[in-house]
Amino acid sequence: MPGRQQSSAEYTVAMSTCRTRAACVKSSHDGGQPSSLIVGEYKGHALYDGRALEAFDDREALDAAAHAGQLYSKNAAAYLRIRPADLDHLLRAGLLEEKHRVRAWNQPKRAYPAVPLYRRGDLDELLARTDIDWAEAQATPKGRPSPFAKLPDAAASA
Repeated sequence: MPGRQQSSAEYTVAMSTCRTRAACVKSSHDGGQPSSLIVGEYKGHALYDGRALEAFDDREALDAAAHAGQLYSKNAAAYLRIRPADLDHLLRAGLLEEKHRVRAWNQPKRAYPAVPLYRRGDLDELLARTDIDWAEAQATPKGRPSPFAKLPDAAASA
């Protein structure tokens, strides 16, 4: 229905019905649900309808997405209040995975990006897990073995 505002719940449903961006673009040309959001593709990126974005007025959903989407690099360990070595054990165990990589300021442009980035929403979900003893990890002093060293490797369990 052209001209009708789409709620955040409808937006979530619309986007979850498209497994890939190409499917969303295809469905927008076929008259599918996401037609009010994605109208095409440009250089491999989704092209959004500005009128649909302008009509979006769910401030709570926007704030939640902005909060959860913040990216952290190695300071993710500081956000979790653990040591960088403990963060490495969480990565090895597959409890956390990087979402993106960027180049460091001193890396050449041709080099593979070396700085991993982690979503704040993923870090919050990790902190909410009750099967991880955060108090023990946060109290472990420098130079002592990590309590996360006992976690199984993600590659071994797969």
